[in-house]
Amino acid sequence: MVGPFYNGTSPCIVDVALYPFAYATAVLGASKGPEFTLSRDNHPQLSKYFDWLSRMSEVAAVKDTLLPPRQLIQTYDHLTKLAGEKVRLQRQASKL
Repeated sequence: MVGPFYNGTSPCIVDVALYPFAYATAVLGASKGPEFTLSRDNHPQLSKYFDWLSRMSEVAAVKDTLLPPRQLIQTYDHLTKLAGEKVRLQRQASKL
């Protein structure tokens, strides 16, 4: 990183592209338990990452586009259930 953001003093396309994944990882990890959670306490070597995540979370355009954590978790859980059902149906079809 060149500055507080990937390419300097303001967010660039790299920041914008990576942030949704970083946000989802933080939210979903927190909902799934400590073994899935990245935290500054458990991973001090990632301090620059956590600083960046905090800065990106304060960008107005970013705030305006985020799903609330509860909605993101519900969406993830729904997709997980659908994927499990699809696998079950494929296994069932292969036994025919």
